[in-house]
Amino acid sequence: MSNQQWHGPQHGPPGPPRQGTPGWQSNPQQGWQGPPPQQPYDAPPRKPNRLPLIIAAVLVAVALIGVGAWFLTRPGDQPPTADPSTPATSKAADPTPTPTVEKRPIMLEDLPPEVNGWHVQPGASTGGYYITEGREDPNGGDAQIHVVGSDVDLTPEEAADGAAEPVASSGGRVICVSKDIGGRIACFVETSTFTLIDVNVGPQDGITLKEVQAIADAIAAQYP
Repeated sequence: MSNQQWHGPQHGPPGPPRQGTPGWQSNPQQGWQGPPPQQPYDAPPRKPNRLPLIIAAVLVAVALIGVGAWFLTRPGDQPPTADPSTPATSKAADPTPTPTVEKRPIMLEDLPPEVNGWHVQPGASTGGYYITEGREDPNGGDAQIHVVGSDVDLTPEEAADGAAEPVASSGGRVICVSKDIGGRIACFVETSTFTLIDVNVGPQDGITLKEVQAIADAIAAQYP
């Protein structure tokens, strides 16, 4: 054995408490706790949770759709109700002027060809005259009922003015007299086409007022 002596463990005064491994903590009740969990090396960072944002966006979209549907389906504005106490005012339509029809004297071709056996014949001027079989005037000629178109448009009343006992027919458009201012049996006819029509005979021809009036009424019936 060498001169060095073996020295056993030496006990000196206790030193300061020993620090544990970094990251470890001492808990007298729970014992040692491990280091806090760490993200593995080179692992991708965690993405933020966007689910709440998506839910909020969906709710906003649903609300907007509901508002738009309400605007589209709501009833339109009601028209204003007229106040019944206020009289309605409207512009009166201008009266339509009655067209003026220029009348003309009656001609031969305008006369009825036959009335009660009396047949029309061409006259020397406007109009014509009617004759019938077996009727003669005092001179041995044909008894004639003359139809003349006037150059002026008088009314039957104006033409018969001054004559005694006028007889009206055809709704007042024919007025007959047994003796006009010229001493004739005459009927005056008013139409919408011709100027005053004068149907007449001489008193000596033996023709009655009724026969003259029949021809005047036939003309009035043909030309209202």
